[in-house]
Amino acid sequence: MGYQLFFTRLADDFLENMRQKKNFALEEIRKMIVFPQDWEDRWAFYNPDRFKLEEILFIFISRIRIRIHSENLGRLGSVLADCPGLFAGRWDTETAKEAMFQADAILYLQINPETGCCS
Repeated sequence: MGYQLFFTRLADDFLENMRQKKNFALEEIRKMIVFPQDWEDRWAFYNPDRFKLEEILFIFISRIRIRIHSENLGRLGSVLADCPGLFAGRWDTETAKEAMFQADAILYLQINPETGCCS
């Protein structure tokens, strides 16, 4: 299904315009990497027309690099990777696993239900 979604929209003019743009604001990126509502239910129908291109931009994105100024991380030579798709679905889990298997360390953030803070 992922390939079907990918190849049916590959020649879209909107996508071509997005390819030409090299830098995006964080708010723009946030909109591009979210899953559509009812993703799993709609995915099950194997019909690429059930998704607007704006909803599936994330399948055309292999990597997002965000520059964060941090002297401590720079000294360590660290690269942070976020895997929000872990357990969101089979495809997402495999993508997250691939990033995790290439990592030197994995950090998990958990939200404390009482305080709403991460630990």
